[in-house]
Amino acid sequence: MNPIRLLIVPFVLFGCQASPQRSGTEDRLLRQLFSTHTSLARDVQRMKFELGMLGDSLTIISMFGSEPPVQQFALEQPSVDGPLDREALTLTNALTALRAKIGVHENNIANVNTSAFKKSVVSFADVSRPSSAPSAEASGASFDPEDSTGAGVQIQSITKIYSPGVLEGTGRELDVAIDGSGFLRVRLLDGSTGFTRDGRLHINADGELTTVSGDVVEPRVILPQDFLHLSISPSGQVAGRTGSNPDVTTVFGQLSLTRFASPTGLRAIGGNIAVETVQSGPAIVALPGEPGVGIVRQAFIERSNVEIAEEYMELRLARRQYAMIQQMLLRR
Repeated sequence: MNPIRLLIVPFVLFGCQASPQRSGTEDRLLRQLFSTHTSLARDVQRMKFELGMLGDSLTIISMFGSEPPVQQFALEQPSVDGPLDREALTLTNALTALRAKIGVHENNIANVNTSAFKKSVVSFADVSRPSSAPSAEASGASFDPEDSTGAGVQIQSITKIYSPGVLEGTGRELDVAIDGSGFLRVRLLDGSTGFTRDGRLHINADGELTTVSGDVVEPRVILPQDFLHLSISPSGQVAGRTGSNPDVTTVFGQLSLTRFASPTGLRAIGGNIAVETVQSGPAIVALPGEPGVGIVRQAFIERSNVEIAEEYMELRLARRQYAMIQQMLLRR
């Protein structure tokens, strides 16, 4: 039975309209209970939808046969004696591309709980078959269909997708989430500049705001040793009270955000840090709230943008394809 109907039927039976026989308090309590059950019903429907997606993925995967043993997914490329013929070259190229795709999905799934992690997607391109012979049109030779077939597939690009993740409240005053497309600018341990959306901030021995890895947030914000309370406004102003002056709010510094013309061109170096490249364009610094960067939200963190059901389905399908092509190559 539909869960929403199941939860709402009791209210239809007993009535939700105000009744002369019921007091205002009873009506109010009944409306609150109705609202709670309706919200619960929506949650049930959403869970059913997500489980349905997972079920659909398993249905699709089942078309390729039963679950093979785990060792079949060792991703070992079969060796081929002698020069590769046309078919072997096509299949080998496909295995190489699928191996990279499987690795990308495994990494996405592994980082589903990593704060502000951005998933990667794989783009493929076809491979043309090399030929040193003159074209049929130029030589007057008859058309050879094999000269027009491709040589499989190759990885065209592996791209980070910088769509926002869900903002989750933590209650920790040093946590900040970026509600928009901006990045925090940080000074890395080697002195170079990096960029991150991971706002789980800490304080080092010098009172500076840093990332979890110890990279100093720029521009520098230095907190006094006796600070009692920290407030970070949506516009990035960092203020608070100190033990020496507890009745007055003191401004400690100002956070800034950075944006790029093409954030997908940034190069990830690990630790939730990316660096600028020619493809990303130069960093454009702005204050939170200015166009193109968003605002900061204190006591929130950004979750990863990985959709676990989607990644699971793509990973299983890629593994099935790999196992199938592997068998085709071994049985030649």
